[in-house]
Amino acid sequence: MKITVLNDNRRYNPLLSNEHGLSLYIEYKDKKMLLDTGVSDIFKRNAEKLNININDINVIFLSHGHYDHANGLEYIDSHPTLIMHPDCCNYRQSKRTKTYGGMSLTHEELQNRFQLIETKEPYEYMNNVYFLGEIKRSNNF
Repeated sequence: MKITVLNDNRRYNPLLSNEHGLSLYIEYKDKKMLLDTGVSDIFKRNAEKLNININDINVIFLSHGHYDHANGLEYIDSHPTLIMHPDCCNYRQSKRTKTYGGMSLTHEELQNRFQLIETKEPYEYMNNVYFLGEIKRSNNF
């Protein structure tokens, strides 16, 4: 398995751009996967600089429905599988700023653009690769 950071909150490679959020490119056996897409198209631009073709992605795993992990979905041109929790499209608002903090694409748009799989339960994408499903909060804040 090979994991390449396409975007995170810090710039580790001076040749790449970064922004708040996360996007990881994962290669395992013959599959190409993304974990999250960040806020914008930075993950895609960084992939191009690293000679990674985002259109070859087989599957995208969405960790949760916040803008900084999901808004880059707008910049996917192919139609890969998207695996996510069914509540990813729920309305989200920042407690601090009261601004919208959810995804920019609607559930209907996701259905039209991707092969959508929604599950709260663990989902085996392929041998040794799982989407964990819902991880319940165990704190009181």
